[in-house]
Amino acid sequence: MEEIINLVLLSIQSINQFLSTPFNITEPLFNKLCSERFRSAVLLVGDRYASNVQCYKVGDIQNTSPSRLAILTNAFFDSKYYMQVPSGDFSPEPSVNGTLLALIPSKKRNLSFKDYVFRNIWDQRTRPLKYSISNGIENYLSLEGNICYMDSDRIMGIISLPDDLVEERGSDLGNSDFLKIYICLSDKKNKKRIYKTNKNLSERYRN
Repeated sequence: MEEIINLVLLSIQSINQFLSTPFNITEPLFNKLCSERFRSAVLLVGDRYASNVQCYKVGDIQNTSPSRLAILTNAFFDSKYYMQVPSGDFSPEPSVNGTLLALIPSKKRNLSFKDYVFRNIWDQRTRPLKYSISNGIENYLSLEGNICYMDSDRIMGIISLPDDLVEERGSDLGNSDFLKIYICLSDKKNKKRIYKTNKNLSERYRN
């Protein structure tokens, strides 16, 4: 454990908080971090969560399990894997291994299309998906200097989300629901359809 602490100290130039948190409050801690201003946080988390974060980061959904928290983590933070910490290094010993993971807040304007929309889903999690997703896509297009000419129904038709999801609020969705959205937003064909449809509509309005 001393080696782990030294690794943390060497990797960060200045520390103003050093605390211990149990693995089972990872999601409440994530929600808290989303609303805080900080440069980086190095966390000791459960290894499954850390593995899921890294897999979703590179789009490797074959070697991970559905995880709302891991998907959202990549929408708010860049992550850096340090090392695994065996459960035997703890006292009392937990049931799972730990992982040392750094989270660095991401600027929304620098996010990928998929992560940008996911952040919008969570920022507007009390709204139905058809509106939070459509608004996210509209804002993303705006960042690139484009006006969005598509309404929410047209956008939902393009990305082909299951009908039973579009009226649900982001806050009410579980892991498997977030995976369905992840697959739709990761589909490059869907993104191309969005851009092509919007371009065609813009030309129609100009004429």
